[in-house]
Amino acid sequence: MSTQRPTIRASAGAGADAAGELAKVKGVAFRSVLACLEQLRGASFVEQVMQRMPADQAHLLRYTIVQTGWYPIALYRALWTAITSDKPGDYEFVRAVGGAAIRRDVGGVYRVLFKVLSIETLVTLSSKLFPYYYDTGRLSNERVSAHCIRSTYEGCNGFDRAMWEELAGSTTELVKMAGARDVKVTIARGGQDLSTMCVIQIEWH
Repeated sequence: MSTQRPTIRASAGAGADAAGELAKVKGVAFRSVLACLEQLRGASFVEQVMQRMPADQAHLLRYTIVQTGWYPIALYRALWTAITSDKPGDYEFVRAVGGAAIRRDVGGVYRVLFKVLSIETLVTLSSKLFPYYYDTGRLSNERVSAHCIRSTYEGCNGFDRAMWEELAGSTTELVKMAGARDVKVTIARGGQDLSTMCVIQIEWH
């Protein structure tokens, strides 16, 4: 007897609202995540992720998503749900994908530039990168001490825990690009499923 793989569709869940479902994510985020999944786990894992998703969503991800397009945030949540379904709560892997994705997106010229910028300047520039990927929310940064910055995301409709952890991973990698050592990035407040805000604390030496 043949068995059919279960498919996964992201649920709106408690607390979701119309604003959250109208929010969009740029195609480059989808393409980068899929490319980094293949880089980190291989093409067979990407295929497993696709098989966990409803056929219509998998078709969009395989054939329709383009770098410059904008797509429903629910589809991005569904992608992350499929990625993490075999190991729920494995947010270290989610962060690894986020770090790999930002390395992929930031070209060689920018990497050289990042090495001569201060960490504070680089983190501040991240607030300009945020709307390049998401059409919802805003990011502000506060210097807490000589080696600590607090990034506050607000009004981010439709986000879930995996998406926040992806941001934490990309933030970690950005700070490392500036030459920081012993980087520690923690979610200090918010950052849960369908939280519209998150405070990420960045510490380094």
